[in-house]
Amino acid sequence: MQRRTFSSRDVEETTEFLRDAYNDHCLQFGAVKGDARFDVVTASMGDVGVDRVTSAIDYRADAAPFDYCHINTVRTGRLRLEAGGRETRAAASDSVLLPLGVPLTTDLRQSDLRVTRLPLHLVQAVAAETTGLDPAGLRFTSPEPVSSAQGEYWAALTLLIGDALATEPSVMDQPLLAAEARRALAVALLTTFPNTAMTRDYIPGPGTLGPAALRRAVAHIDSHADLPLTVADIATAAGTSTRALQYAFRRHHDTTPLGYARRVRLERAHAELLAADSADGTTVADVARRWGFAKPGNFTAAYRKQFHTLPSHTLSL
Repeated sequence: MQRRTFSSRDVEETTEFLRDAYNDHCLQFGAVKGDARFDVVTASMGDVGVDRVTSAIDYRADAAPFDYCHINTVRTGRLRLEAGGRETRAAASDSVLLPLGVPLTTDLRQSDLRVTRLPLHLVQAVAAETTGLDPAGLRFTSPEPVSSAQGEYWAALTLLIGDALATEPSVMDQPLLAAEARRALAVALLTTFPNTAMTRDYIPGPGTLGPAALRRAVAHIDSHADLPLTVADIATAAGTSTRALQYAFRRHHDTTPLGYARRVRLERAHAELLAADSADGTTVADVARRWGFAKPGNFTAAYRKQFHTLPSHTLSL
């Protein structure tokens, strides 16, 4: 986990910070009145982050092309984006994906933004895993969400993860939770902003997966359930493609590879609760976080569905 804070009224100082935190910028401030400042709080888990950017100063930023996914969600104020000959305007509660690979200009007025950052390779990997799209073929075709409902979902998810990252100590210090959050953001991005993974006309068949390869996949999950896992990791261990792996798990286990990993983690949490003693200070929330469940309520619901009892009851046995 990495956190940084910045506050300034100086254009050159702010420009230098933006260049270091994001990419090359040329910044122009409007009239600075009183003690109006530009403030940033960044919070990152590796190469993924959700930041808070607030400015009581109107400003214009000319930015070099982005090579990673950068999404602005407007909390208050107004944003205008120019990129590739297209203009996009956003107000409170709107989210905008900054186009990749082209210079762009943003004008912000009295802004309070939540800025989400994801590496393109992560989003490409999730697109390939879920649709079979060649990673090089992923293109985003609009900076605006496909619907207001999907935009609201994106805003709610980034608020949840951003708050978790900003809180000290953070639940995102748990590697399993951080991995789940990274993947959740990538999936949400792919389902919120129009892209070529949404519009594929044809997805090739997944091929077949033999019993030995499926056993290797299951063994890999069983042996590494306490670590962050991706479908690509499991497919590599099994010696197959991600789509063939997903098809085989659906057919033989009625779930996805990551769904199967979730079952295994629930079983490990169940065993830990059985062996624990609440008098020693063990709590359900501690066990849930250790096995990748950020919200105790979600853990309780999944646990009750799988074991037909409450985790608190298991802990008290």
